[in-house]
Amino acid sequence: MNYDRYTKDPKNSALFNGNATSMGGNGAPDPNYKGLRTSAGLMKSAGGGGCVTEGPFKEFVDHTWLVKEFV
Repeated sequence: MNYDRYTKDPKNSALFNGNATSMGGNGAPDPNYKGLRTSAGLMKSAGGGGCVTEGPFKEFVDHTWLVKEFV
């Protein structure tokens, strides 16, 4: 797959449009989510931020918080 062709509009690209062959959608809108804090500053939200409701990862449950509890 040529990912370069999706850089201009990634939210509406075949890579993230939420259909069965994409990586998933943008997640349900969450008014409390302002973005992702990184070492370079805040990466603003693109309108999602909540649970992913479409695509192959819609049923995925993240358990990575367990690692923080035991480390």
